Amino acid sequence: MNNKSFGPFHIWAKKKFGVVSIVPVDMRAVLRRFFGGFPRLALANAAEGWHPEGNLSVYPIDYTLYTTRYLLVSFAAAGAGAALVSAGFAWAASVPDGKFVNLYPTSRLPIPLGIVTDEITSPPDVAPFGVNCQLLGGGQRRTSQAVTDGVVPFDTLLVGSATTAGYVTSLPATPGSYWSPGLSLTTSEGAGALIEFDPRPQIVNVGVIT
Repeated sequence: MNNKSFGPFHIWAKKKFGVVSIVPVDMRAVLRRFFGGFPRLALANAAEGWHPEGNLSVYPIDYTLYTTRYLLVSFAAAGAGAALVSAGFAWAASVPDGKFVNLYPTSRLPIPLGIVTDEITSPPDVAPFGVNCQLLGGGQRRTSQAVTDGVVPFDTLLVGSATTAGYVTSLPATPGSYWSPGLSLTTSEGAGALIEFDPRPQIVNVGVIT
C-alpha cells in the first residue's frame, strides 16, 4: 500500500492481486486552496441595461408621424408634463429613463440617435408604448435602412433631410457641419424610397469644405 502526493493532489493507491486501484481525495479541499472557497466563485449580475444587439426601446412623442418604418430619430428635449405628451393623445410622461424621441428635424442640429424599425398603426390614447430603435454604430456590426427625400446615389455620406423630418438625403455641397448617420451602400430611386447604409457612431461632425 502506497500513499503518494502529486503537487496539490493526494492519491491513495493500494495494490491487491497484482492490480493497483487509485482513489482520489475529496477535491473540495483542493478547490478551496486555489480559489479561496466556493462563495467567491459566485457571479453578480453583470452588464445590466447593456444592449449588445444595438437595439433600444424608445418612446416617440408624436406617434401619428410614424407612418412608415426606418425613420431617423433623435432624443427629445428634456422637459415634463405637456412638453412630453403627444399632441392629441393624453398619456402621462412616466416612462423609464425618459427615452423620448422626435423625428430627426429638418434643422439638422441635434445628434441623430438611430432608426426606428417599427411602423405605428394604432397610436395609444392612454399609456405610452415603446418602439424599437436601431442605434447608429451600436451593437453588432450590421447595415441599416432609411427613407430618402429624393434620389440618393450609393457611396455618399447621408445627412438628415432639410425638407422632411425623419428622412435622409445626400451630404450637401453647402459649406457647413453636419451629423452623418452613415455611408450609403445602395441607390435610392426617389422620395419615400429606402436606402441601405453603413451606420456610424456619432462622434464628430462632417465638415463640408469648398
